[in-house]
Amino acid sequence: MSLEQLSLVFECHRDTVSGWLDDWQAGGAAALADAAKSGRPCSLDETAQKQVLHAVATPTPNFKGVVMDELKKGA
Repeated sequence: MSLEQLSLVFECHRDTVSGWLDDWQAGGAAALADAAKSGRPCSLDETAQKQVLHAVATPTPNFKGVVMDELKKGA
């Protein structure tokens, strides 16, 4: 998919997607992890987080769908 297509899927700017891809290329899935910060806690429990990380490491045609499914399970 192009940057424009991915930005539509993830509803963000193409520069954001480009940064994600640069980070992925530099360090894989671990490079995409958020740094520790204050604020609202993650809405996914530890098991769901592991499933999402596994999904990131496994090619899938519908990554956004996987994440949305996990968020719905946690609701």
